[in-house]
Amino acid sequence: MARGKYRNLSEVQRPRRNATVCAAEIDPRWTVRIKLAKSDYIKYHALLGLTVLVIVVLTVVLAIVLSPKKSSLSDASNIVIVIADDLGYNDVGYNNVFNDIQTPYIDKLASQSIKLERFYVQPMCSPSRAGLFTGRYPFRYGMGGARAMYYGTKEGLPKEEKLLPEFFKDVGYETYLVGKWHLGFASWAHTPVERGFQEFFGMYGGSVTHFTHQSYEGPQEPVYDFFEDKMSEDGLKHEVVIDKNNTFDELLLTQKAVDVISKHKGDVPMFLVVSYTSPHAPIETLPQDLAQNSHIKNKQRRKMAGMITGLDYGIGRIHSALIEKGVNNNTIFVFMSDNGAQVMQFNGESLGGSNFPYKGAKTNYYEGGIRVPSFIRIPSYEGKSVQYKGLFHITDWFPTLISLVNVITISEEIKEKLDGIDHADAFYDILMDEYNGSEPRTELIIDIDPVYNFAGIIRGNYKYMIGNTAPLGFEKTYGPLKENETHYPSNETEVFELVNKNDRIFKDYLANESKCLDVKCIPSYDMELYDLRIDPNETHNIAWRFTDNTEDLQNRLLEVTSEEPLAVPLYMQQREAESIVYNKELQGKVWKPWLN
Repeated sequence: MARGKYRNLSEVQRPRRNATVCAAEIDPRWTVRIKLAKSDYIKYHALLGLTVLVIVVLTVVLAIVLSPKKSSLSDASNIVIVIADDLGYNDVGYNNVFNDIQTPYIDKLASQSIKLERFYVQPMCSPSRAGLFTGRYPFRYGMGGARAMYYGTKEGLPKEEKLLPEFFKDVGYETYLVGKWHLGFASWAHTPVERGFQEFFGMYGGSVTHFTHQSYEGPQEPVYDFFEDKMSEDGLKHEVVIDKNNTFDELLLTQKAVDVISKHKGDVPMFLVVSYTSPHAPIETLPQDLAQNSHIKNKQRRKMAGMITGLDYGIGRIHSALIEKGVNNNTIFVFMSDNGAQVMQFNGESLGGSNFPYKGAKTNYYEGGIRVPSFIRIPSYEGKSVQYKGLFHITDWFPTLISLVNVITISEEIKEKLDGIDHADAFYDILMDEYNGSEPRTELIIDIDPVYNFAGIIRGNYKYMIGNTAPLGFEKTYGPLKENETHYPSNETEVFELVNKNDRIFKDYLANESKCLDVKCIPSYDMELYDLRIDPNETHNIAWRFTDNTEDLQNRLLEVTSEEPLAVPLYMQQREAESIVYNKELQGKVWKPWLN
């Protein structure tokens, strides 16, 4: 029979089921070359059915035994997340290259954990927290940019976003936030207890004095910011935490976290976030913590080290509380900083933080501003310290933690909206010494800010940025200061001109109601491209030498903006007088939600 005789399958004469078929009678392309009698046919299909059944059973067994890897990674049900505030890459012992910072408790936990070598956040407090709790890039809902949520503004983290604690609460977890919220409090609906946390103890805003608990950002007069909110069947209970003893807030937050753990019911899983305000400015410390750092000769660095000592001790107490409660072996422990260290004031005065060896600082998009310490301790593998060099963004905690506990189901609609990537299987591979170097995340969008004109992306080893990479300056690499040095080289006049210029941009944007929410609005000059594999300090801009890479990454940013309209940036509202009320017991003014 000639090849190609039949134009399609419908032209092939199919055999009758009870017929004896010879292979030569039918085009060999469409037949099996065996001779079947009717009796053989029955035996054949019986055998075939048994074979299929065996395959199905084996598939199910293998699925249970081998997949998903994340289900066998940990039996832990509790989650504790500790967030440090403005802690630089060089401000933990296990990363420290100056040999001055000592963090024995953090280092001990890190030695039992997966250390994330390429962990990225946003350059300011509010955007990073938003990314953690939503699993989505903050620029998608108006919280991107190198800006933080101001006190007394009408806006907050959009209520349309379902947050990570809400998912855990929905499946029976008890959820707690201890410390800094910084995602808006204009109405009760914006506060933590309406966003998935059953209990909140801490600060609504982002910057308080550590002993007197007053905000120093906003009105000229100090306003108190320390509260305890609880949600129960009887509704919301709101109290001002009156601390007339001026207790250091590190101690108060640590004690509250310890109390939560010690009083927790063992038969109910726990989701606890401890969001410290240290070592955020103002740089204040306890005398005993300062004394422990007498080996550091520079005064500013010594004070910063004192704050970090207190933070480290608090984390050690939290870990001890988990052990004493008997739940340490049932608890996933995550540690991170929210952004890089704020190295200095605008006048060049050192604040003592360090992002060395990386360039930049808090408020900008260089590595020092967005690459920070982080690790995850998975109790089934406690004692095994490994380094994970895969690209990891703060939004990735959302799907990764959900996968690790393996009790939460996310709808396909929500999965499609997530920017976070699940790293649970990669963690399994690296802990089982099976990691082959493949990365779940191949790129991350650093940010897209239509106000200050910035967009950036990391793909593999290449980091591409265009526009205003350092809206407030601090774009250098800052090494250690000598014993009597108090300031980094800085032209204060030039810095304040930069600040005023950006303030004008901000106000012009408001006045003109700019709708330019596209990367095309960002100037085509000031492009920066770095190969982080060989130039992690970002000293050699290769944008004009590798034009193909530059064009490819810029096109990717344009593609991202075309996926959905960029949200109009928040943080734009003026402060409202109604956000401040007088408290008789405190005999002073306090912040309070004011919109219904």
